Order: sequence, then C-alpha cells, then structure tokens
Amino acid sequence: MKSRLLLATTLSLLGALCTSAAAQQVTTEMIGPLSGNLTINFPTGPCDGEHDTITFNGEVHVVATVDSLQNTVDYHINLASVKGTGTVVDKYVGNGSTDLLNQGFPGANINVPISISANLYPSGPCRAGFPANGGLPLVVTVSFNPDFTLNTVSATVGQT
Repeated sequence: MKSRLLLATTLSLLGALCTSAAAQQVTTEMIGPLSGNLTINFPTGPCDGEHDTITFNGEVHVVATVDSLQNTVDYHINLASVKGTGTVVDKYVGNGSTDLLNQGFPGANINVPISISANLYPSGPCRAGFPANGGLPLVVTVSFNPDFTLNTVSATVGQT
C-alpha cells in the first residue's frame, strides 16, 4: 500500500514538474494593421533622380515565444499583403521576414517598438537599379497580456 502511495505521489510530482517546464514557454501569434507613408529617391535606372511619396497599407504577422524563466522573447515578424501607391510609380510591394531572438521581455501592457527593414519593390521600369533589400523601414509595435500572450500588434512605416 505504501509503495502505491509513493508511486502515485511521485507520478503526481513528475506531472507537475513537466507541466511547469512546458509552461515556461508561451507562443502566440497575431496579425495587425500596417500603414504609413515614405518618400524615396531612385538612385539609378530610368527613374534616376526622381523621388516618390508612397502610401502603404497591409498587415504584419508576429509570432512571439516568451520564455518566462529566462525573461526573454523570440519574435518572428512577417509582412502580409503590404502594398503601396506612389505619386510616380503606381504600385509597390513590401515583403520579408525578420527573426529576433532572446529579446528582453517587457512585462504586461507595455508597448514595445521593434525597428526592422523589409524589402520594397516598385513596379515598371523604375524597378531597374532600385535596391529592394532593406528599402522599407518599419516600426512594429507589440504588447503582451499578463499571461505572456500577445495583446496588440501594429506596424507603421518609419525610420529604423
């Protein structure tokens, strides 16, 4: 009888330990709006010397994994359906993803701005000579709930 009680107690403790070890990492994802304006200068090609003011809209997808024991967050940020309309070039596409690992966990209900650079592609002949990589500066803002899940996600076009 004592051995069954000891076994049951041991299994109960192991179950509690496994549950708390698994609960140390919380992963959530959220999609939020992206908007803003950007003025660019074309460096070379058929639009050399021209500048364009672009209005953007779309969405940003954020996956956040909080490690509550280490007090860190791993972010994966991905652009979804980001498009822009310019005054010179009528269509732009923004895309890309970024991974940020072992960032400090800010706590609950605190807005965290994350600066990243995404890729920007103009349409038509102005695309020739345009450096797409890193051409779209963004600030992605996130906040967390007390249970380490994402609370809000949004992004604005801005300087990184």
